[in-house]
Amino acid sequence: MMKLTQHLAVLLAFCALISAPTQADIPAGLPLQGKVTRPNGTVVPDGGYFITFRLYSDPLGGTPLWQETKTVSVAGAVFSTVLGDSTPFPASLTFDRPYYISVQLPGDDEMAPRLALKTAPYAHAAETLTVDGPPAGIGAPLAGLAKARTGRARQQGSMDTTGGNADFRSVNPGQTITLFDSPGAGIIQRFWCTIAPRADLQIHCQAVLRMYWDGETKPSAEVPIGAFFGVGFGQQVDFQSMPLNETSGGYNCYWPMPYHAGARWTLTNMSSKRIDAFYYNIDYTEYDKLPNDQRHFHAQWRRENPTRPGANYTILEAAGKGHFAGAAMFMQNRQATGLGFLEGDEM
Repeated sequence: MMKLTQHLAVLLAFCALISAPTQADIPAGLPLQGKVTRPNGTVVPDGGYFITFRLYSDPLGGTPLWQETKTVSVAGAVFSTVLGDSTPFPASLTFDRPYYISVQLPGDDEMAPRLALKTAPYAHAAETLTVDGPPAGIGAPLAGLAKARTGRARQQGSMDTTGGNADFRSVNPGQTITLFDSPGAGIIQRFWCTIAPRADLQIHCQAVLRMYWDGETKPSAEVPIGAFFGVGFGQQVDFQSMPLNETSGGYNCYWPMPYHAGARWTLTNMSSKRIDAFYYNIDYTEYDKLPNDQRHFHAQWRRENPTRPGANYTILEAAGKGHFAGAAMFMQNRQATGLGFLEGDEM
């Protein structure tokens, strides 16, 4: 007997504002990530497991509105799949009201309680963002590889255009370099980078990444490179998540980032230290045109030092339509010991 503990993977944008589709179209697939453990909490061996997924209109009883059974690969107790990629959702599923997901392994009961699938604003339908381009996210299934696509796969990065092996960019203090420049429409699907010197506090906190969409003069994203990847105070710790990861000093970002009329990224070294080598690749898909409902990725960085006792700390200030996807927060105690700052109230 095994138990399933799971959560839906939100494939949106880091501190992002991305508008939802204006109509409740049937999505091509709903990304789902989960964890498989034994009742005693130990992980199961890596391999393929036969899993049944169902959608209900009721959180407890009722008849399944859709069902899909397939073999799902499990690695490190974690699985990633896309619901609806082998058994399409029926037209009767309008996705304009709440539905509930159940998961079941052979010989086990259905997972309880069922997981609510939120309909606003398509928080779990990541393929709505990627149009018909490559699926965003880690561990996306290979089932859609044979499908014809309209986009053109592209990459920009720090490759040595002379044919040599100096596949990096150096950035002096105060210098700004352009990382990405693309005209027309497209969707960025992956950003990888690694930095030398590694784990340098100044560079991680003062090398600023800026992203401009559709001819903007003010960036939609303006974040220190370390904070963008969830690394606080230059302290590198390996982690894995659907949109971001860090391992051995290398960073990956899988947030889908659409643009309609050009995109440009820059990196400014505001520290007093030279970045000896900035290695990076940006994978994206060019399109002739994107639907109007494909909106921009936004990321905002702020800090307060010291914080004010008894006062709320503002994480995000934004205006307009969109949804908040999350935040990375880094905190240090002003005293040498103690974790009292973790006892703040939620307000």
